[in-house]
Amino acid sequence: MCLDTSVLIKTLIEEKDTEAALALLESVLLKQQIIALPPFAWAEAGSVLRKICGRNNLTAQEADDLWFEFRQYPGIIYLSDEIIADKAWKISCSLNMPTLYDSSFLAVAEVITEITGEICEYWTADKKLYDSVELESKKFSGKDVRYLAVVIPDVVVNKYVSNVELKY
Repeated sequence: MCLDTSVLIKTLIEEKDTEAALALLESVLLKQQIIALPPFAWAEAGSVLRKICGRNNLTAQEADDLWFEFRQYPGIIYLSDEIIADKAWKISCSLNMPTLYDSSFLAVAEVITEITGEICEYWTADKKLYDSVELESKKFSGKDVRYLAVVIPDVVVNKYVSNVELKY
């Protein structure tokens, strides 16, 4: 599974769709799935936390605590630039994306699909990105792009059935 930074941040900061993001993360942890990310994803997540802190919406200590929490998430692997760079470039060109940040996440999902032979779900909370990928979906092979606000993870439905409490 590949989680966009927009989803990862929602697991840390209370905002719209945080419950769905936390349920998705809980589902990933319960299933002991790997979260595959591009090599810069940690910096992107940290940068978002720093921006929120800079706007005085988080104290420095809260930002530090959330950064530590993020760094402790189990099962995260970072794919190397060598594996995804050319694929990210091609996806960016094919989908007419102005930067390679989003296409790098899509490239991760595609590479994981190629390696495992199973479709790698890519989750985003970025509606604009989701819409652009869906519009051009025939150009992106091996994808399962999901928009967090539309596709609610199974664990949200089953959340109150089991009393599983995860600590991460």
